[in-house]
Amino acid sequence: MEISKEKEHIYTLMRDITEERRKLTEMYYDLKMRLDELNKLEKKELLSDIPLEGYVQLFNDQRRIEEVAGKKVVPDKKEVERKVEEPKSVIPKKDIEKAKDEENVKRNTNLNVDKVIGTISHVLKESSVMISTRDLHEKVQKTLGVSIGFHNFRNNILPKARRKNSRIVQSVRGHYEYKTE
Repeated sequence: MEISKEKEHIYTLMRDITEERRKLTEMYYDLKMRLDELNKLEKKELLSDIPLEGYVQLFNDQRRIEEVAGKKVVPDKKEVERKVEEPKSVIPKKDIEKAKDEENVKRNTNLNVDKVIGTISHVLKESSVMISTRDLHEKVQKTLGVSIGFHNFRNNILPKARRKNSRIVQSVRGHYEYKTE
């Protein structure tokens, strides 16, 4: 087979695969839309006289009309929607807002690196043996009462601490100690 014919054949196969993928994606979103519609109906608990098959038929008819017309059809509200109260939350709104505020405070606090470095030095000084990075991270967090990401601690804060304080030494891979000499 010639190279140009083989290339043309491969391009044709790739185009067919792309077309098939587009169709599958379209089918997926249609099914997802239908599933969302079923979830809405399930939430409404179907308190009306129309049986489930009626809703399914109504949805399918709307889909056929949309395909033929080429645009989205908004169904008549009286046919589909029934006024049903939304279920009330079990947790009081004040508690939810308070939890959100506390979470935002924790996220928005700036970390004082000098204070963290001082705490690292203090923890290492008090330890008579070398401490693993994970244990050091936990002790510093507990001492300061601040949440520090482990990767940030290991990759950014510890190297800064070693540059600022030459007595903080990495004795073995992943273990640190404070040199008193």
